[in-house]
Amino acid sequence: MPETAGKNEGLLMKMWKKVLAASALALCLISVSKADSKAAGLISGVAQTDDSSSSVGISWNAYLGTDNYVVSISNDAVNWVVADNYNYSPKTSLYGLSAGSTYYVKVAAYNDDKALLAESAPLEVVTAPSGSLNAFQSGATTSSVSVASTGLPGANYYILAKGYSSNSVILAQSNTPVVTAGNLSAATSEYLYYYAAKKASTGYVAVGSNSYIRTTTLSGKLSTKQFGITTLYPSINVYYFATAALGDNDGIQYQFATTSGKVKKTVDGGSSLRIADFINGTFYKFRVRTYVNCGATRAYSAWSSYKYVGMSKSIKATLSKNKKGIRLNWSKVSGAKSFAVYSSTKEKSGYKKIKNVSAKKRSITVTKVNKKKIKKNHKYYFKVVALSKSGKKTLKSSVYYIDGVSVY
Repeated sequence: MPETAGKNEGLLMKMWKKVLAASALALCLISVSKADSKAAGLISGVAQTDDSSSSVGISWNAYLGTDNYVVSISNDAVNWVVADNYNYSPKTSLYGLSAGSTYYVKVAAYNDDKALLAESAPLEVVTAPSGSLNAFQSGATTSSVSVASTGLPGANYYILAKGYSSNSVILAQSNTPVVTAGNLSAATSEYLYYYAAKKASTGYVAVGSNSYIRTTTLSGKLSTKQFGITTLYPSINVYYFATAALGDNDGIQYQFATTSGKVKKTVDGGSSLRIADFINGTFYKFRVRTYVNCGATRAYSAWSSYKYVGMSKSIKATLSKNKKGIRLNWSKVSGAKSFAVYSSTKEKSGYKKIKNVSAKKRSITVTKVNKKKIKKNHKYYFKVVALSKSGKKTLKSSVYYIDGVSVY
């Protein structure tokens, strides 16, 4: 018995030593695990807060138990350089950077013994582009404007805004130098700011140089009531055209064509236009549209509907030898199919149609005006209106020649 008890006691001692050894190993592993966990701490909330063409500002969430931070910077997220050593505040600014560039920053926290406690993930930051920015209007519709530029080195984002700085209202943004703002009023000019910027993958935008430019939307299609011939001098072949109620634009284009559609003249003008040595002798249809200058090109509104003009080079009213009739003669109007002849005893009103005369004949003898015979000591007025055809539609000149003759 004593011998057996001794053997058992020895066996128990060996087993106890193994348990103690295993426990010590477990405690060691737990201690190592805690140390590793502490060393792998993560600094959170790292974000870009400010920028200029040569600096970035960042901030982060304070790491519990320390106020010793080291900020490193890289341009490729591989090779790092310490940029701010032992910063005591969870924010900093880094200077001496290049304009319109992308960098990466990370923040590390250390204890008083300079042992690493925690580190952030790399953060992409950007600086603002800088340089001369020559922006110009590149397009327009009745409700939008487009602005473009040749861009700036490093810029990858462009902004169109109303107002400047903190008072600005962003109208549109683009990843290309062409920015289009919509929901605008037709025929309206407005000065806008065009910005070149650098956008990070985080969404942060570093706004750089700007250009202040005038932009104009197009007008809608003009009605035939908004334009026409206002003054005419057929005897010298001079005609004045005008447009009204157009809003803002850079100019008005007038186009003249034959009734078959062959364009004879396209002229740039403003709200008024003088045309000389052109109208007399041909039946024309004419229309207008507004335009906005867009760099080396233009944006045009839709063409208006047509109006018409056909004027003889001359018209003559003469009293017949027996003084019982008045002879009307007028010159040819190319493209006219006939002429409507009207008469009145007043120059500016009271005209009544006598008849249509063929384009080949171009003359008529009038013996009655307003159903009354020609009388002595009266003056009579006549207007001759050129008519043309487009299919079954009759086209009527919007202006006409008036001549008068007195009977004595």
